[in-house]
Amino acid sequence: MINMILSCLLLSSYFFHVSRGYLVEPTPFTLTSYSSSRSPRFRTRDPPRYVLDVGCGNGESTRDLACREQAVVIGMDNKKSCIHTAQSMHPGLLFVKRDAFRTNFNDDTFHHIQIRLSLLEFNEISRHLVEEMHRILHPEGCLEIVDYALNHPFLAEIAELPEPYRSRLYPQWVFHDPYENYRIFHKQFDSVDLPVLDPDTQLVHSTMFK
Repeated sequence: MINMILSCLLLSSYFFHVSRGYLVEPTPFTLTSYSSSRSPRFRTRDPPRYVLDVGCGNGESTRDLACREQAVVIGMDNKKSCIHTAQSMHPGLLFVKRDAFRTNFNDDTFHHIQIRLSLLEFNEISRHLVEEMHRILHPEGCLEIVDYALNHPFLAEIAELPEPYRSRLYPQWVFHDPYENYRIFHKQFDSVDLPVLDPDTQLVHSTMFK
């Protein structure tokens, strides 16, 4: 009897989040995240906070977010191969295949959105992308962008790749400028912190608020 009650509670929690648009498809995370709510990080907030990792790749950045955030963390990528890799490497986390220009998430869903070292892989960085990030960001949330500085060694490695392989993997590498990317996002967001260059990692950090 107790097992039946617990199963009903888990299923009702799952369908509630599907109906709100937070989840698209059942994954191992949909049940384990809520059945593991014994953990303090899921007990401390009601309703839960949601965090999105855009362009999650193999899920390493999503895992790092999950370690830092008292929230439900979702990794998102538009490549099926990346989602499969991330799910196999981090089976306790939720990963979904979505287009960053049209995520289909509800308005004001995420308290924190991270775009970490993935803008090089976007076909374009346009107002449509910025507007979509702004739409799904919670009114009290923040958007965090981590980008390669112009003299980062990885950009030199990309330059050595043969075409068309290079352009297929990193469409934005020719146009890449972290400060120009910052200015594109800046136009949509009301409050921003100036981009900060970390001289040790040669990464540029920007934070924006709705």
